[in-house]
Amino acid sequence: MPTQQVRIDEGLYESSVSYCLEKIKETDDAVNTLMVFGHNPDFTDLTNQFLDGALSDLPTSGVVKLDFLTDTWKNIDKSTLKKHTLFFPPGNRRL
Repeated sequence: MPTQQVRIDEGLYESSVSYCLEKIKETDDAVNTLMVFGHNPDFTDLTNQFLDGALSDLPTSGVVKLDFLTDTWKNIDKSTLKKHTLFFPPGNRRL
């Protein structure tokens, strides 16, 4: 991946769910896939904004993949979530 496609926002570290969601929704709609890295408990709380069942703790190195039925990042929410997949390190199945 070209480094010009990587953006570092230090505000994502120990911020808030609303800040994280705001930054995601500001993503250019030409971007089809977005990877966001951050810190807990913000990312557990962010995940729970989209999932019906509450995730108790997103473990270190855990990954949440969310697929949405929308063409614009501004419209992502629980109602536009198409599918989710959780990837946890071995021995860390926390739901």
